[in-house]
Amino acid sequence: MIPAALRVSVLALALTLTACQSGERAAHRIELSGDRAMRQADYALAADEYQLLVNRRPGQYESRVKLARALLEVDRPAYAREQLEIAYTQRPTNAQILDLLAEAMLRSGDVEAMTRELRFAAEESGKAPDWYRLGVFLTRAGDDDAAETALRTAARLDGGNDPAFQVGLANFYGSVGDEDRRLERLRMALFLDQEDKTVRDAIREMGHVPGPTFGIVPRERGESLR
Repeated sequence: MIPAALRVSVLALALTLTACQSGERAAHRIELSGDRAMRQADYALAADEYQLLVNRRPGQYESRVKLARALLEVDRPAYAREQLEIAYTQRPTNAQILDLLAEAMLRSGDVEAMTRELRFAAEESGKAPDWYRLGVFLTRAGDDDAAETALRTAARLDGGNDPAFQVGLANFYGSVGDEDRRLERLRMALFLDQEDKTVRDAIREMGHVPGPTFGIVPRERGESLR
């Protein structure tokens, strides 16, 4: 009687030989080829390889995400969006997929759908990073009023503890030419992290010295106490 382990090995070998004889590459080899093409910035080849992978493994969301990344690189955001919508349905709490989906929606010109999707995620979670994501994408879409509201909501939910949200607001105010409020948010970020070189350099570029007393308490700390 042939041992079970040996029977499995023989079957695997037979399947491999069959694939080789038919000229069909194994899925993992297709994926490796696509990954290599992405590293080498050969995005068209990567897209072709990942498309084969999706055809072979349509139920694996990771393959669709890889395909979408390559498609965005070759400026095919509409098709990338299709792949990401399927992947997001499979993994609705995956922040990475949502980031890419928003990017694809924005680049394909569907700002309304992008806003709706990101706002739903922010309201559903009630968490600062989701509101921050909404604010960043609304800024890119040119909706400054809604972007400011979302970014300030993120900072309020954070309670004035993470300098990243203060820097995000500083960047927003810089993009709309409000230098006073940009400086104010940089000072709040400095209060939270005196060693942040990017913040210190930005303050210097505005003509100020980021000394130990230049930082100010984020206003959201006071709001969180009310």
